[in-house]
Amino acid sequence: MKNNSIPLKIILFSVGLFVMAVGVALSVKADLGVSPISCIPYVYSFKMPFSLGTLTIFFNLILIVIQIGILRRKYRLLQLLQLPVVFAFGVFIDLALYFVSDLNVSNYYWQAFWCLVSCVVIALGVFLEVKAKLTYLPGEGLAMAIADTLNKEFGKAKIGVDSAMVMVGLISSFIFLFQLEGIREGTIVAAVLVGFIAKFFHRKIHILDSWLGLDVSKASDENVSDSIENGSETSHKNPVLIQVDD
Repeated sequence: MKNNSIPLKIILFSVGLFVMAVGVALSVKADLGVSPISCIPYVYSFKMPFSLGTLTIFFNLILIVIQIGILRRKYRLLQLLQLPVVFAFGVFIDLALYFVSDLNVSNYYWQAFWCLVSCVVIALGVFLEVKAKLTYLPGEGLAMAIADTLNKEFGKAKIGVDSAMVMVGLISSFIFLFQLEGIREGTIVAAVLVGFIAKFFHRKIHILDSWLGLDVSKASDENVSDSIENGSETSHKNPVLIQVDD
């Protein structure tokens, strides 16, 4: 990989992170349920005097602490590069919510429409992040930690983590809000569709490869495509944050 491609990767990753934040904001406006990674902060945003972006930062910091607790001596200090990503993602979510604040969703059909749009936008953000090959969000990091520690497939660990987040969000919603908030059919749709749409983008959009100076083999391309479908930016067998030897 050429040295001058590193700044391009950082730009691409940042754009992907912002695009994903816009997708989260659109799912909030659709009000049919947010994605699993956002459902817990969203539920607590109704109870606490903090913005969704701020609570997303807090929640992801907790996920990093859990990663450290699981991996212990195996935890790499380099993985702390997730920290600036977490803060940027939280800020981007609040910024995106401000941008879509005037969006009015009048009926269920429009809710369904914007829910699907949010899935496409989130998938595009995931695709851009994967293509940058820099790092990953703590949700994926936790799934990787569990997969490595228990010697499980990453895909199964990711499903388990997402399911646990939905369950915690569901229980928290009833305990603190006495009703269901943030977890609806849209949560299930996002869990199912985002990975497949991101994988479609990966198979069809190749212009970024030449822009980044990438020479990706067919085998590598298939591996990345599979990791996208599982919602990850990298394989759990190789949880390297920054790749400098493409």
